[in-house]
Amino acid sequence: MNAKHHMIAGFTAAAILSFGFIGAGSTSAAPADIRISINNQMIQPSATPYIKGGTTLVPLNMVTSLPGTAVEWNNKTKTVTVKKGTITVLLRAGSSTASVQATASSAVVSLTLPVQAELKQGRIMVPLRFIAAAAGAEVRWNAAARTVEVTSSAFPASTPTPSSGAGNGTAASPAAGSALTQARNAALALKTSSQLPEIASKVPNEGMNVTYYFPQNRSDAFFISASDKLEYYVVENQTAKLTWQARLKLGGTAASTDKTLPMLQYPVDKQNGSKPSLSGPLVYFKLMPHIGEAAFGLLHPDGTTEQLGQQEVKFDAVVVDVPGEGTQR
Repeated sequence: MNAKHHMIAGFTAAAILSFGFIGAGSTSAAPADIRISINNQMIQPSATPYIKGGTTLVPLNMVTSLPGTAVEWNNKTKTVTVKKGTITVLLRAGSSTASVQATASSAVVSLTLPVQAELKQGRIMVPLRFIAAAAGAEVRWNAAARTVEVTSSAFPASTPTPSSGAGNGTAASPAAGSALTQARNAALALKTSSQLPEIASKVPNEGMNVTYYFPQNRSDAFFISASDKLEYYVVENQTAKLTWQARLKLGGTAASTDKTLPMLQYPVDKQNGSKPSLSGPLVYFKLMPHIGEAAFGLLHPDGTTEQLGQQEVKFDAVVVDVPGEGTQR
């Protein structure tokens, strides 16, 4: 699983667990009252949206109103294919799972749906939030107007080339952040490789926080911390190569702070590969999928953290501009 897969799984699990469109006590209103707005334009559906299991289902053809999104329906296999940029989502009517593929060369991630896509009155009805979130759109429920508000760009997140040389990040979409920010997001989206035996996690991490660490002012190496696992990747030849991994004893006595790896706050239970040794602060991005936001700041060599901000992010662009950064080395 590469870094983008961590983000896809985290965001989708969070959407399933805690991002229902309708709040408690509001499911009694008539389904016909639900309206859909995409980029501030009211959409007239071919069939009435309705709520099932706390999730709003809409007719498949409404999804085509998302800019840059292509939708296909295979009547023989009863399968929906939604594409936006490099992202492909597959759902089958009556199935409780969906498949998400970040790029054509990446592995397919299977995820559990909040409700099944289904055929109703001759229409295929799909869970709007799941598809919108997977396609990089933002979805909000306006309780006062009883309107599902969707905001979507025609362009997927940019994928510039990660680099350790100054100014080599390439902007591919507006408001994508600095060259360093773009290069970091591109690094997290790269296909991963490893010659290390896998170390299995002992603690499930579905829907939980994931933290990404980069050496300050760099995009050519990064850590991923999720549950009891810590992994270190080095960007080489358009691939993120796993060079060290460790499983931590989360219930153990806190370890003495390692100034070369200050995120090691617990004893190492098992590790393999070449343990990195870094100097200076690390920049962290803590993805919190249950609220769709990331906190970011500095992790100092003594183990103290300095949070510099928190803001809404998308699963394929968790890295944001950090004050005081912007020059790669």
